[in-house]
This record gives sequence, C-alpha cells and structure tokens, in this order.
Amino acid sequence: MKNSTIVDPSGRYKKTNELITAKNHCVYFNGYDTYSGNMVIWIEFRTNSLEGNTLAKIMDNIECTKSIKHSCIIQILTTWIDQKNHIVYIITESATAKTLFNLVHSPYYTMNTRVISRWFAEIVDALSFLENNSTFHGEIFIDEIYVKTNTGHIKIGIPLHHIAGKTNFKLSYYTPPENLLGLCDAQSDVWMLGIIILETITRKKPYSECKSPSDLMNKLMKNELPKLFYEINDSNAKDFLSQCFLPHAIRPMPSDLARHPFLQMPKRRESSIIESPSFITQSKDRNVFFYDILAEPNRQIRDTDSIHFSTSLPGILMPTLKH
Repeated sequence: MKNSTIVDPSGRYKKTNELITAKNHCVYFNGYDTYSGNMVIWIEFRTNSLEGNTLAKIMDNIECTKSIKHSCIIQILTTWIDQKNHIVYIITESATAKTLFNLVHSPYYTMNTRVISRWFAEIVDALSFLENNSTFHGEIFIDEIYVKTNTGHIKIGIPLHHIAGKTNFKLSYYTPPENLLGLCDAQSDVWMLGIIILETITRKKPYSECKSPSDLMNKLMKNELPKLFYEINDSNAKDFLSQCFLPHAIRPMPSDLARHPFLQMPKRRESSIIESPSFITQSKDRNVFFYDILAEPNRQIRDTDSIHFSTSLPGILMPTLKH
C-alpha cells in the first residue's frame, strides 16, 4: 500500500514521515522545498477549536509571527489552516546546523571568549529587534540556538507559543523568577539569555546544586543566583551576567545590553570552533528532574529539563518574589 504524499496548498512544500519532536501543542516533522530542494520544518499546531474568535486570534498571532524577519531568527515560509481538523500548518526554515547545546557539551570542541561574545551579540541584536517590534521571544533555550560551525552564523528558533495565545509554564533552570508569577516579557528573555551564556562559558548546568523542583523554585522566588555564577572570572562577562540576573523590576531590556563591553569584542570572522579531542567535558549525567504533566501517548519531547504545566500562568498562586 502506497503512502500518500502530503503537500501544502501550493504544492511547493512536502512533508516527510520523519518526526522530530512534539511540544507546546505542536508536532514537528522534516519536510522539503520542491522548488529549491532545501529541507524545511513542517509544523502542525493542533487546537481544540478553530471557530469564531479563536480562529481570528490565531490568525492575528500567525501574521504577527510571520512578520518577524531577522537574519538570526528562523523564518516562517508559509502557513495555512485546516479548520475541519483543527490544525494550523506552519512551514519554517530548517536549522541545518549544530545546536549550541551540542557544541557546549561536546568533548571535541572549545570556544574562546571572542567567539562567545560574537555569537551572543547576534542573539541580543535579534532580541532587541523583537523588543523594538513590541514583542518578545519567551523560549530562549540552549538546544534551540543553532550554529553553523563553518561560518559562525547563529540563529534562534521562532517563538511559536505566541500563536497559541497563551504561555505554558515550564519549570527548568532557564525559568526567570517572574514566570512563577505569570509574567513573561522581553526582560524574561534577558534572564534566559544570561543562563545560556553562563552554561556556554562554564560548560556546566546552572542551578545543578538544586536536587528537586522545590529547591529550584525556592531559589528563584528568592532571586538567588546559581552558584555557577561565582565561578566566572572574566570581569566583562561577570558584569554582563549580573545585569541579566537583576530582579525583574530593574533588569535591563535587550536593547540596553547591546553596547555592553562583553558584546563589543572584535567581531572579525574567524574559525569559530576549535576541535579539541583531548578536552574532557563533565559527565553526561545531567542530574535533572522531569515531570511531564502534559504527556500524551507516544509523544516525543526533546526538553528533558522541564516540568510542564498545561494551565495558564495567571492562575498560579505564588508568594511575592524577594527583590
């Protein structure tokens, strides 16, 4: 029996049966562009209803997300809606590059401070672009930052959670303290960025001293920095991170950080990745905790460091953060 080929309405993009992952009500498959031969990502966003106000809101959010065009943000190529089956289809560029997580925790690569500075200067530029367009990312994770090792060019994933119109609460070591109170904005992006930079420089997982979800929540509610922060020796990097980890009320916006000395190191292009077979990384046992409240049968989840809740954030009651 032949498998039927699934294509977009224009006939340009075709879906393969290669499942990548599933998260935030989205299922990701590999696909390809029949015009160029390039790989693409085929995303199916599933919702309970595509009627009336819900459909209008999703369409508005899709148009807003499609308008995000920046060289360091993966682009949406096309979208369409299947109202009968309650599916929104989204085709994006394929991230044919190594993830930053792969590079940071590989025993074969090292990165110097100038390379790290250049990478994150590009990410801050992308986050500033979102800020200047009155939006934010909300999902800056180290395994969704993609690096082309032959050019050093870097891209971040698109913020698909905006399409759903609500934010899923995930407790992980990326979680900004204000997320516990139902708040997520451009300053939250800054916190997540700081956590990723800390992990990139040290090659260790921030907040690894926390042995349980409650340990992590207590530290976040008290605005306590990860112990790893105090291992940073570079003065510019440490000052930059201290800005990222300020309490939400006084934390800078992405555009405020763009001219920080840590991001102003020489930007000349060079071999960004140095192979170093003798380099020994930390154990692959990441000592993580994971409770998947949203788990569905046979659902594949790439993020194994999070506690997922299906509820909307404003309904969660948490004590006031200590500033």
